[in-house]
Amino acid sequence: MKRFLSLLQGTVDVTTVYKRTLGGAAAAFLPGVLLFLFFSTKGGLIVFGLIVVVAIISNSGNAVLLSGTLSVATIIGIAGIWWLLPDIHYRPFEKYGRIDHYEPGLDVRFEIPHGDLVAIGGSEFAAAAEPRTVTFVTDDRGYRNRREAGDDSIILVGDSFVAGMSSDQDAMLAAHLEEMTGQNFYSLAYPGNLHFYADLITRLGRPAHVVMFEGNDFGIGDCVTNNRPPRRLMDRFRRHLPIAAKTANYRRRATRRFRNWMRGVEKGEEILVERHFVTGKPVLVSGAARALERDGSFVYWRDDTHWNGQGARIGARTFACKVLDRSFCLSDK
Repeated sequence: MKRFLSLLQGTVDVTTVYKRTLGGAAAAFLPGVLLFLFFSTKGGLIVFGLIVVVAIISNSGNAVLLSGTLSVATIIGIAGIWWLLPDIHYRPFEKYGRIDHYEPGLDVRFEIPHGDLVAIGGSEFAAAAEPRTVTFVTDDRGYRNRREAGDDSIILVGDSFVAGMSSDQDAMLAAHLEEMTGQNFYSLAYPGNLHFYADLITRLGRPAHVVMFEGNDFGIGDCVTNNRPPRRLMDRFRRHLPIAAKTANYRRRATRRFRNWMRGVEKGEEILVERHFVTGKPVLVSGAARALERDGSFVYWRDDTHWNGQGARIGARTFACKVLDRSFCLSDK
């Protein structure tokens, strides 16, 4: 406290403060970087600043001691998560998800003990758990497809519903559409928002059908997003750090990029999407009522916030009927 008061009174010379600041910054570097990369961006910056302040008020020795303690604790935490608890992921998304795609080239069987409702609600939802084993396949781009997009493929862009979150590969929206129509479908899908969908379509450069979930694809005001657009340099580094990839901050306003892209569509400069709007909620609700009455089944996983294979099938029938060909409305496929 005396040193702090002396700083306020100006009795400590500038050279001493400068040296202590440099010493504190050097001591804070390791724990700050570890926290910044692996756990929390803000946490890393706060710890860095805290150690520098300790060095200025006290001395560099105390700052080094604090830095060493925090560094060791952080390293133990990282080691514990990576080695002592090697597989704490309850869905493929949590294990294989990267910033804007899954790990490419996968073909695995994954045991899902429960969905996100149990993960969120804990014991309150434990009785609703539906343990299941799913096939999880990704292509070279890192999206859930058994094959790459061909010239005749119909592209589906969307979020976790289109990506078949918590469901088997053969229970995805695209799989049901292929079964119903005999055409090839390609899922360019990963949890995201309007900005992200625009980026996917622009990168692919192909006509696409966009499937949107109004629950979190839209926000209040100027397109407030649920997921932030990726920061290229940091995300390219972080995608190789599984822990950091899961703890990155995804909330941010949409940038002008999506709005500019939409203006391009309206002006006819870059028309990649035929704009037709189909609402699936009424059909899904009526389908859920019929399934429950028929055999007591559900169209959503009881333990997850996403539809199951039956729900995806209803969505596929709606898409085929309203978008592709009215004849599918009466199809029994």
